[in-house]
Amino acid sequence: MKLLLIDDDVLVCSAIARPLIRLGHSSRTETSAASALTLCDAEAPNAVVTDLDLGPGSDDGIALIIELRRRGYTRPIVLMTGSDLVEARARLGRAGLDDVPLLAKPFELDELLRALGVAVAPPTPSRGVRTIAPTF
Repeated sequence: MKLLLIDDDVLVCSAIARPLIRLGHSSRTETSAASALTLCDAEAPNAVVTDLDLGPGSDDGIALIIELRRRGYTRPIVLMTGSDLVEARARLGRAGLDDVPLLAKPFELDELLRALGVAVAPPTPSRGVRTIAPTF
């Protein structure tokens, strides 16, 4: 699976990308909605994972999802946040995006893969359960 990760914190993108690469997936990272849209147009990733808050002066993840759908992107999209989940879910609802999975950072790899609809092999003793975003 080719995954696009969008977060204004490159360390978060890296923390998510590393275990996915170990599982054989590829990932690209972007730090803004504008650069993510450009990459989606050019490379058509199989799925998108975006942060809710993409930094000052930038569109947020909800605006990005709306624009992706306006452009006809129909592949899985997951929203992640380190903010209040109740408020994030309410914002999704107000935008008509009740169907978008929402993950609280930090989250475990299997949570992300489930949200993306990818079958996950049970963790082996050598891999264990892995949290893939830093604690905020």
